[in-house]
Amino acid sequence: MMLHLVKGHHKRKATALLECPRCKGREVVETRIGVQMIDGRPTRGTKVLLCANCHRNGERVALA
Repeated sequence: MMLHLVKGHHKRKATALLECPRCKGREVVETRIGVQMIDGRPTRGTKVLLCANCHRNGERVALA
C-alpha cells in the first residue's frame, strides 16, 4: 500500500498553557505521592503538577 502526503493537515496545537497563579511562571514539575514498588517498578500513587519556580522557594503550588 502506498502512502501519500495529505496537504493542509497541521500538527495539533496546545489548547492552553499552564500558568502559576502566584508567580505567573510556566515551568512545571510532576511529582507522585504514595508510590508503591511492585516487582521493581513504581506503581500507583497520585500525580501532582507543581510550579517549579515556587517549589525552588519552598512553596507548594499545585497547578492542575
